[in-house]
Amino acid sequence: MARAPTYSFRETLLWGESRGQIIHLILRGLGIASSFFILATVSVYLYGLYQLILTAVAVAVHLTSGLFDEAVTNDLARATAEGKRKDAKRLAAEYIGAKTIIAFAVWALVFFGAELIARYYDQDIGGSVRIASFLVLFPALRTMQVLFFRATVSFAAFGAEIIAETTRLGLLVALWWQGGLTLGEVLWAGAIASGVTLAYTSFYFFRRWRELFTGIAPSAGWILPGLIRRYGVWVLTRYAVSRAAKGIDVWYVRVFLNTEAVGLYAFAVNLLTIFQGFVPTAMLGVLLPWEAGDRGRLAIIYRRMLKYGVWVGTAVALGAALVAPPIIYFAMPKYEPALPLVLLLLTTLPLYAVYKYQKSFLVTLREQELLAKRFLSEIAINAVIAFTLLPLLKLYAMALTFLVDYGGRVGLYTYYLRRRYPELTVRFRDFFTVSREDRDLFRAVVASVLKPRWWIRRPANPRIPQP
Repeated sequence: MARAPTYSFRETLLWGESRGQIIHLILRGLGIASSFFILATVSVYLYGLYQLILTAVAVAVHLTSGLFDEAVTNDLARATAEGKRKDAKRLAAEYIGAKTIIAFAVWALVFFGAELIARYYDQDIGGSVRIASFLVLFPALRTMQVLFFRATVSFAAFGAEIIAETTRLGLLVALWWQGGLTLGEVLWAGAIASGVTLAYTSFYFFRRWRELFTGIAPSAGWILPGLIRRYGVWVLTRYAVSRAAKGIDVWYVRVFLNTEAVGLYAFAVNLLTIFQGFVPTAMLGVLLPWEAGDRGRLAIIYRRMLKYGVWVGTAVALGAALVAPPIIYFAMPKYEPALPLVLLLLTTLPLYAVYKYQKSFLVTLREQELLAKRFLSEIAINAVIAFTLLPLLKLYAMALTFLVDYGGRVGLYTYYLRRRYPELTVRFRDFFTVSREDRDLFRAVVASVLKPRWWIRRPANPRIPQP
């Protein structure tokens, strides 16, 4: 089977993950600055109304994203890596076309439904909802481009979110300087920033499209319907149940304990989510489809990534255990009762890292059925734990669900991959062994990080075989 090995997997992985962490930190800072600026310059009523509109926008955006994105990105990447550019062009065109129709349909529903919302809520809100409709349309269109960039391992528009947040913050400051902020101006700042970012990424999207598909006729026949038939039941099941079960753990806490316990639990989980963001998991799923044609190489990557996942997850957990207590004690003392729960949740970080890496392999190997069945069983197990142990163990029962979930995923995925793909096996003692390859990798990472040019230049994209 054709493959595209003419790039450095290690260099690309390290470059993407390091830039991703830097971009994540910058975006968090810009987001906090924008939020504080809005809080300081608008009334409490307008801020509440703004949050209600953003919640509705988030629901609308969910209608345009998710579902088959993961499966399509994987199949598109594998077709491109194998030199099947005709199939890749056909699948990309079909999915982008379908997603564009859905994006404009949802936008129209929000834009033209604004009058109905205004009639039953507040006459003044209609114009704000129409502006907010562009916060649905522009991100939905850009999501398709991000999918294409991931599938073709393109870093051309990497970090475009920084442009959006910087533009938004600049517009907010400029509008406030002119005489204060209204709700409409806050929404326009977000919509314009999103539109500017879409224009920026569109330039690189069309350039990448021409690089790959100029002179390439798409293959005959439809590809997307076959993909939907192959994955449809399991993808739809996982998508529908995940949406229906979203936030159900919070209601378990409310029903069996109280509202204050909900606050402490939500704080602990949000803090865990922040620390999970420091575990580098984004780039592996982008690169694995390019390695799927060589099972021997895939096996080497599997063994190393699982070992490094345990190491990195443990390092992040230890670091988080050191910084979390002083942060809570000095910055948020009212959440001090949640500290034991936070420390217990941090023990899941090594399991979380391994699970995320194993999931990337399962997606690459098109094991959507297993992913869906695991999710359904997890919902049932969590419900049993909540109903039986929450009254006895209080919030520690919810920490137990995290341990059971991540531990169960790692155990199930390890067993399944070893049975179905015998080459994807890792020995337990390997996690505690520092090999010559590990030492060489560590020296290479340190040497690369200390080179100024490494931080400036982009790694070479995988060379795509000729059709």
